[in-house]
Amino acid sequence: DEPLSLVMQDGAVIRVRANSRLMFEKYRTDAEAGSERGGVMTLSAGGLRLTTGDLAELRNGVLINTAVATLSTTGGDLALALCDDGACTPPGGSKPAAPGLYAGVALGELSVSNNTGTATATRGEVLRVRNADLAPQVASDRLAVVFDTNELLALDLQPDEPLDFFAWFRQRFFSFAPSPSAGAPQTDDP
Repeated sequence: DEPLSLVMQDGAVIRVRANSRLMFEKYRTDAEAGSERGGVMTLSAGGLRLTTGDLAELRNGVLINTAVATLSTTGGDLALALCDDGACTPPGGSKPAAPGLYAGVALGELSVSNNTGTATATRGEVLRVRNADLAPQVASDRLAVVFDTNELLALDLQPDEPLDFFAWFRQRFFSFAPSPSAGAPQTDDP
């Protein structure tokens, strides 16, 4: 399978990663749709990157369902990856990501809901959901799981405050973690 880019009528761009399965249940952009206006899709394998369009301005205007959580956004740029054992290996020879759903935000805000409630991620943050009955965990040290190398460079996640030498060195040479202030990274222990 090859990656596929879709440009939607509301201006959204959906980049479906290679070897992914995405099904559209609804994507209605016309004003005549009334309460039916909005987008609902299901990601059952692989991953995608979504740059939202006009539908994201609606409350729950764009919903993405997975087996472990439902994601919604009020606009922005986000990426998702469903990882099985060893399926998601970041570039640079890092160890594979632990199984689960990874949802990262480049711009805007993302809500991730499952049986435990709702968690929110903003710019430079990644949430990991192991299953529908466990709360999403911050996993911002795993940005490279959801964004490819070129996307990470384009994000230019610079902290608001200057980094000390060791934080800068770690960030520059060992990970793509945004900053210590973005939340403590979670381990990949199941």
